[in-house]
This record gives sequence, structure tokens and C-alpha cells, in this order.
Amino acid sequence: DQEKFKNLLQLLEVFCSIFGWCVNMAKSTLLGINVDEEFIHSTAVHLVCEVGSWPIKYLGMPLGGNLEKLDFWEPIVAKVTKRLDRWKRAFLSRGGRLALIQSVLSSIHSYLLFANF
Repeated sequence: DQEKFKNLLQLLEVFCSIFGWCVNMAKSTLLGINVDEEFIHSTAVHLVCEVGSWPIKYLGMPLGGNLEKLDFWEPIVAKVTKRLDRWKRAFLSRGGRLALIQSVLSSIHSYLLFANF
């Protein structure tokens, strides 16, 4: 509905004028969950922003992917491996590396247990 879009934009303008935090719609992306694609596209046209797709990255971590698929974890494992290699050369002894690896592996297991709930 056209009126709802106008109200939303006015609300964002009021928020900007009060707090000084303005939303840059040119840098914004609209994502939908269980919403018709046509509605998302028409809303993005009215808001003058882009349409995004899942999965997305937030703070460097993927959101919206399937946690049980291997390809979801490959970029994360690659990033951790790269950082571990740098740390290994600079700081960690053999025992320290082993403790860190055990900690990371047990944390991933705990995360997967709680992420499915």
C-alpha cells in the first residue's frame, strides 16, 4: 500500500532528525522471510533500495544458511585456518595449539547443539 510506504519513509526521516542517525537507502538491502518476491521487489522500488537474497553475511558470519551442509562451514573453516597459521607462527607453542584446536572443536559442537533449537 502506497500510504504505508510514505509513513515508513516519514518515520525514518523523523528518526533521522531526532537522533541524527540517517538511513542511507542507497546502501540498504531489503530481505524477505516468507514473503512473496513480487512484494519485496515493489517495496524495494518504493524505498529506493536493493533486493538482497539469503544467505547474507553479518559481521563476517553467514546468516540464513543450512548449518548441516559442509559448504556452509567451508569459508569459516578456511578463515579460522588462515588465522591459526598466523598465530601459530607468532605466538603458540605445540601444546597451546592443541588446546586451542580442542577448544574450537568443542565450541562448534556446542554451537550446533544449541543452534538447532
